[in-house]
Amino acid sequence: IAATFVHLLVITKIVLFSVWNETISPVSGLAFEGYAEVFGYLCGWLLAKAFFVRMMAPESKYPAGAFGTAAFRTVTPFLADPFDSLKDAIFAGIALSAQSPVASAIGCASLVYLWSLHAAMWRDGELEAEFVQAYASVLCVLPDSDAMADPLQRRATGDHAYFALEGGEAATCQPKWFSSSWLWVKTQVFLQSTPQRQRSLALEDGPQALLAVVFALLTRAKNPWVVIANVGVPAARLIMAWFIYPTLLKQKDVVKWLDEKLSAAIKRHDVLGCLLATTHLCAAQEVASLDLRGMGIQGRGVGVVSHALKANTSLKTLSLEDNDIRDEGAAALAEALKANTSLQTLSLGYNGIGDKGAAALAEALKANESLQTLNLQNNDIGHEGAAALAGALKFN
Repeated sequence: IAATFVHLLVITKIVLFSVWNETISPVSGLAFEGYAEVFGYLCGWLLAKAFFVRMMAPESKYPAGAFGTAAFRTVTPFLADPFDSLKDAIFAGIALSAQSPVASAIGCASLVYLWSLHAAMWRDGELEAEFVQAYASVLCVLPDSDAMADPLQRRATGDHAYFALEGGEAATCQPKWFSSSWLWVKTQVFLQSTPQRQRSLALEDGPQALLAVVFALLTRAKNPWVVIANVGVPAARLIMAWFIYPTLLKQKDVVKWLDEKLSAAIKRHDVLGCLLATTHLCAAQEVASLDLRGMGIQGRGVGVVSHALKANTSLKTLSLEDNDIRDEGAAALAEALKANTSLQTLSLGYNGIGDKGAAALAEALKANESLQTLNLQNNDIGHEGAAALAGALKFN
């Protein structure tokens, strides 16, 4: 969170100084010195994170290119959130320099929205992970020594996480150079096309694009930067993401990569990483059994899992024991159960679920026709909740 707002503070300072010194341009945005200052700050931040990681685990060995990939997610123009924030701040600066009361109001509104949106997005469980990948990417690099515990059972491959190739050969963990490079490209494109990324782009770029269009119409001046950076590129990126995401979910190597991400997240107790990988695997219809016991997901995280369950048709067994989901999480799962048609076993023990949560689950059982086993041991369900569950069994 601190890194996000430090970045906003730095780019706001640079843009406002450029406006004050009249060096901001509707053609190129900032002067060379402004871009150099932003790039230098980001590189310094990346080096500081890398130094911290090495100091915390000096004996660990990391995959070749891991830190380069992390840097790619932080500094790449038109792909990384730091650049998205920069181009929005530059648009605000161009509007402020137009010497028009209406244009100045548009510039102020753009800056206020930029800061307010980032504050609000940190409160969103799914969008929070987008910021983690952008501003703390180096801190998320996994060492080679991390074993990939396999929590999944795939429909296509039984009880292991690897895919069977033609001729009965098993997929190897160390692909050839070209395959590895091509997979890297696909995974980076995948991260830019996820529903969470689409939502982030729509929230950040949509209002800014609208302000940019209003500004362009009011000033009737040539503003290449505003048109390209704030309208054209964001629209093209969002449209491409809509088409690319479902296509990549059908790629077996991408799904296997998601499996490994989920395994690593579970091993590290990375709740955000776990929830996002689960969401994508459920969307890919590739996971049949999932064990998330003791992950500390809580009510808000269960809302993410529940959303994924609504459209999933492959998951048969789900364990969410000891996650402190309480009545809020039980209610979210109940809504998912009303729509889900595949889940057969659901374990919700040790979650502090009370009568309200039990009543919500009871209502879901009346509509759900696939669930065969519901484990609610060691919860806080009283006579009222137990009666509701017993009454639901008459309809299930």
